[in-house]
Amino acid sequence: MKIRIFLAIMGESLRFAFHNIRANVTRTLLSLVGVTIGVFCIISIFTLVDSLELSIRDSISRFGDNVIIVNKWPWIFSSEYPWWKYINRPEITYHDMTELQKRFTSAEAICFSTRSSDEKLSFGSNSVEGITVLAVTPEYSDIIALNYLGGRYFTEDESQQGARVVILGYEAAKGLFTDPENAVGRQITIMNRKLKVIAVLNKEGKALGIGADQDKQVIVPLNFVRSLSNVNNEQFGPTIMVKGHKGQSLDKLEDELQGTMRNVRRLGPWDDDNFALNRITLLANLITSLFSSLNLFGWIIAGFSILVGGFGIANIMFVSVKERTPIIGIQKSLGAKGYFIMIQFLGESIFLCILGGSIGLMLIWLISLGLNQVIPLHLVLTLSNVVIGLSISTVIGIISGFIPSLQAARMDPIEAIRSGM
Repeated sequence: MKIRIFLAIMGESLRFAFHNIRANVTRTLLSLVGVTIGVFCIISIFTLVDSLELSIRDSISRFGDNVIIVNKWPWIFSSEYPWWKYINRPEITYHDMTELQKRFTSAEAICFSTRSSDEKLSFGSNSVEGITVLAVTPEYSDIIALNYLGGRYFTEDESQQGARVVILGYEAAKGLFTDPENAVGRQITIMNRKLKVIAVLNKEGKALGIGADQDKQVIVPLNFVRSLSNVNNEQFGPTIMVKGHKGQSLDKLEDELQGTMRNVRRLGPWDDDNFALNRITLLANLITSLFSSLNLFGWIIAGFSILVGGFGIANIMFVSVKERTPIIGIQKSLGAKGYFIMIQFLGESIFLCILGGSIGLMLIWLISLGLNQVIPLHLVLTLSNVVIGLSISTVIGIISGFIPSLQAARMDPIEAIRSGM
């Protein structure tokens, strides 16, 4: 019975709300602008942050959570360590990797890689520029998950011999061939050498985390590049990747790896490390902290618009109460309870705010659809953000409509009826 009465009250509120919107379209729309802009601002930031975080975490997830990167430079610098000591560190070398493979038995796989940017690919009259060439040892596929559109990884013999074979990223293949799958088996030119395409990778999208754009990257055997140049040169960014066994403690892996690297580098007990061990999980935690700050910034920006929107809705509700004062008096004289009047106006306020918030969410959805056609980042308006947007709208409606609805509920029926005469 109570539920039926409540639904009847809400239905009455909606009818009044629709009537007011039809009667005062301009006034209503202007009052909704603040709520619309507020919800649009905050959910836009949430959508952008969530999409960025998802893209970066997808990029990081390719490495797994049990991988340690051995570099010359740390990803996070310590203020206590002089910057010139970082500069004076020796580069990571191929020899470091081979010695690690001999001495470090706690790893599932150890890989050495270098990269060269802004290279050019060509096939006949077609060419693609701005390509990153990643040169790797055979163990790379044991550490990084590669998803093939077609083809295969290097064989052990191809890797050892530095065979002229190449794996193309999706955009690199698409730039040379109408259908990327047709690239497998073709001969392309890169670094002024002819290489045979043995695989094409699935489209990964723009990598916003570690490394270059995966779709504009090609992978070749390290020994092929070693035959052309010095892979230990700083310009190639030499890196060692170490993957621990499943379930292995990352702290233990890092401690043992640090000790082994110190032995490889022949460092004394009092010598500082001249290398950096970077965890993938460290980057993930840094990203979480960064995006938490961005979300807070979003709340602050949107708060001002929401405040203005709340005042706009409160104003229109005060006007609505004034215009319907005689009706309120009649309803109360016929036995309507105060809570009936209060819920009626409060429901109208909530409806107006949800309408404004819904318009803001619709704008975000439409803009996301348009931007997804022209930018590499895939924007997604998630269900959780929709719920947040509608929840914010509901809260604004309750706060904005509370005082006007309370004023209506406390009216004296005789005075209310008399005011309309």
